[in-house]
Amino acid sequence: LSGQVAQARDRYDSDIQRHKLYISEHGDDMPEVRNWRWAR
Repeated sequence: LSGQVAQARDRYDSDIQRHKLYISEHGDDMPEVRNWRWAR
């Protein structure tokens, strides 16, 4: 289980860094974040 937690945390950290880079280059959220909606 601890391996899965570490893997999920690494993926989360990577996604956050990728998103921050996208924002700095484009001045807006990534499309998958900007267009995100709660599932019904």
